[in-house]
Amino acid sequence: MAASGFSGSSSNYRFHLISSLQVGADRGALLGVDDARTAAAAAGHGERVTTGGFAPLGFKCDDYIQESDIDAAASPSIEKEKEWIDVINESVRGLIERFNVAELPNAEHKVKFKAKDLANADACDVIVGFRAPVPASGAGTEQTVNYGVFGTYAFVEQFRHGEEAGGALQRAGFISQPGWPAESVAQVVHHDECGTCLEFARGTEYSVLGSFAHSTPKDEAKSAAKGKDCFQMKALAQADLLGQQWSPRAAKRSAMIFTLTQDPKDDVRVATQLAAFLQRSACTSAGMLKIMITGATEGIFPGIQDRVQAIFRTAFTNLLVGEML
Repeated sequence: MAASGFSGSSSNYRFHLISSLQVGADRGALLGVDDARTAAAAAGHGERVTTGGFAPLGFKCDDYIQESDIDAAASPSIEKEKEWIDVINESVRGLIERFNVAELPNAEHKVKFKAKDLANADACDVIVGFRAPVPASGAGTEQTVNYGVFGTYAFVEQFRHGEEAGGALQRAGFISQPGWPAESVAQVVHHDECGTCLEFARGTEYSVLGSFAHSTPKDEAKSAAKGKDCFQMKALAQADLLGQQWSPRAAKRSAMIFTLTQDPKDDVRVATQLAAFLQRSACTSAGMLKIMITGATEGIFPGIQDRVQAIFRTAFTNLLVGEML
């Protein structure tokens, strides 16, 4: 990855971390910031980090759901969602209160995830994402980043028939393919043995794919077996996209998206890069810098919660105290 550019702590920096408390990167970031706040307080530094964010009704996570605090009519939807959770992690209630996470109301009284992504992105100044080194993963993070940065909740490499595709290129392997017009790959990609880091800068223009519905071939065998139309899962390729409508669009927010490696030892470099990005962003922010977290879950990449916790602990200890852990 690129050199960090990190220049130590500053008492002028104030931060607000926005997360929906989902198991994985979202929760790990909150826990890591909490560790750094404790270290900063022990070193005599004042409180300069707050937390918050929206979660779906019932605070739905992969390991937790409860009756809604704000919508009794959501009970049927919450009961249905409980079927997907093997064991309720009761300790999550304490995390909800500690980190000031709130339920997002839903007009249909249903547990929905997209709406909390939009609300959290709307409330932030910058977005930090964490992707897993797992093929065909990361669609949720891409959609959230595309919405927060360019206003379109979609992703380029859509693979489902009838689903929306669009936004800016975000996958390093896709971006590095020869044949793209130069304007389509203006996003900065830092890549080395410690992983990949993609950066969008607020105010900079990038080439963004206009939204369209992806179409894939019919799966004849599956259609016959199920007695209804079924379609193949087929990711959009470069050849499918070059003929689509692309247009320049200025980034509304800055964003940095990390793809972790399989080796946690590489995360020290990630923490340094993260601290530098947040420091640069804080220098140009009017007041408190509001940071949204989005990323892979434990189900996609086991261990990512602990790794992101360590990354945020190190990065925010650098920011608040000026010491590398």
